[in-house]
Amino acid sequence: AVVSTQSTGAKSGSKAWKKTSAVKTKKDHYWTVYNDYKLSGDIKSYKTLALAMTACTSNAKCMGVTTHSTKVHKTNTGYTPSSASGKTAYVKGSAYTSSYATRSHAHMYMVHQPFTLASPYGSKLTTRAKAFAACEKDKACKGFTRYGSGNYKLNKKTTKTQKVGSVAYIKKG
Repeated sequence: AVVSTQSTGAKSGSKAWKKTSAVKTKKDHYWTVYNDYKLSGDIKSYKTLALAMTACTSNAKCMGVTTHSTKVHKTNTGYTPSSASGKTAYVKGSAYTSSYATRSHAHMYMVHQPFTLASPYGSKLTTRAKAFAACEKDKACKGFTRYGSGNYKLNKKTTKTQKVGSVAYIKKG
């Protein structure tokens, strides 16, 4: 299904739109997908699309990724797709954020991604269940942050900072 369009910059005073294949979320960003297109300005080559997208999200100069083959994915500085049979261009869009509520024992938690909370303290916790249990027992705990798989820390403040790959849990009530 076609879910996105882009202006082609047609004749002055008019607008033309070309259809794209899809918009997807990956590595905490929206990516507009153009089949049979490429981007210009190669930065670096990666063996997987996930690695290329991760590198692109942490590089302000990177505007997207082009898949050349199953094992060649290049990060790019250009963001305007040009026709290239057999290639797929992924134009990096804005950061994807989401919020929802979840419950653990006596408290509700607001979950925000991709965010961290301020003032981490205590030792590293290895599971979300352990982080919930530790935060429930500690009156100073205002929430906790998942920094990556198996890496949770309690937080004394609820000030959020956007950080790709992280998830913030804010304790309510």
